[in-house]
Amino acid sequence: FEQLLINFANEKLQAHFTAAAITLLQAEYLREGIAVDRVEYTDNAATIALLEGKPLSVLAVLDDQCLQAGATDASLTAALHSSFDGHASYGTPRIGADRAFTIGHFGGRVTYSVAGFLSKNKDALFAELPSTMRASASPFVAELFSEAAEQRRQQAPSGDGGAAAAGKPTATNVNEGHARRVSHSRRAGGGGGGSGGGGKKRATQFVSVGSQFRGSIASLVGTLGATQSHFVRCIKPNEVRGPFVLWPAVALAQLRCCAVLEAVRVSQAGFPTRIPFDELLSRYAMLRPRLPAAAGASGGGGGGGGAG
Repeated sequence: FEQLLINFANEKLQAHFTAAAITLLQAEYLREGIAVDRVEYTDNAATIALLEGKPLSVLAVLDDQCLQAGATDASLTAALHSSFDGHASYGTPRIGADRAFTIGHFGGRVTYSVAGFLSKNKDALFAELPSTMRASASPFVAELFSEAAEQRRQQAPSGDGGAAAAGKPTATNVNEGHARRVSHSRRAGGGGGGSGGGGKKRATQFVSVGSQFRGSIASLVGTLGATQSHFVRCIKPNEVRGPFVLWPAVALAQLRCCAVLEAVRVSQAGFPTRIPFDELLSRYAMLRPRLPAAAGASGGGGGGGGAG
């Protein structure tokens, strides 16, 4: 379960990388009339939609199974297989298909065992625990469990890539996302017979680990989208974890699946070095060619108009 969430985060960050380093850069070349050949790359939008898209996704099916009484690993696997059979990024393993499923990630296909998915996605906390933590003397801990932070965690993002998370980054970005049953107040309205303006009732809402993790990733991607991103790619040089050992085939495969080579080609096709004009002038003005003085530019009597 944890590996699925990690790979989901990697998919979202990979989508941000390809958008910033390839898609938006090629669109900028097109706007400025720079003649470059379009570079094609592998898009992971289908995998992201499979994991978090609406109306149906792997994480949504998992949440639904957590709400079902008597749900088991077998029922979860059956629900996943029936919902996504035939999806390009989904597969059924040949061995242990009743307890596992396969996702085609941008780095390769990964088979997940569903053992423990249901319990880990619930991981419920008592409703009194968040209120106790909000009373903490540590501002950091109190912010993690604040009412506003709780509401943000409850708002599961859509499959659009987290456009709803445009707010400022807060300490909730580092929350590990434990699912809980949170008690909150709701106004009694409509046909509830609530006479009087202040009538409230208690309700319990299930918030899964997966939905909270999606909210945190959406907030992170929203923050990254509001900045000028710079990327550092970590490449595993070999499969033996040995120092000073480079296996070219292993490194090249990682560069290809992460679309790094495509990003380099796009950058090379245009103008990879960008310097503002005033900085360019102050730095390289001494290299500009000397222009000859214009004839008669300093003469003051030039011309009484020629009407003798």
